[in-house]
Amino acid sequence: MYANKLYSTMYIPIQNNINCEPCKNCGTRPVVEQLPKSKFRLLCPNCKGKNATASGLVDIEKWNMMNAKHSIKADGVGLQKAG
Repeated sequence: MYANKLYSTMYIPIQNNINCEPCKNCGTRPVVEQLPKSKFRLLCPNCKGKNATASGLVDIEKWNMMNAKHSIKADGVGLQKAG
């Protein structure tokens, strides 16, 4: 016998009243993925995990920074991206 546990992945939709940026690649609203050992991450369901936050707690602020339409400088002033 071997001690290999199979975990099924569970995706939880984010409520519409929570401010969450869409994916910068495809425009889809992210979902919360429940990982083993009570960890979670936000990810785009269409990008196969390429656009996701680090595992741990649900970090919507980090997701919004990663997928923002504007880059934010250290002084808090936003600059629009070229293109």
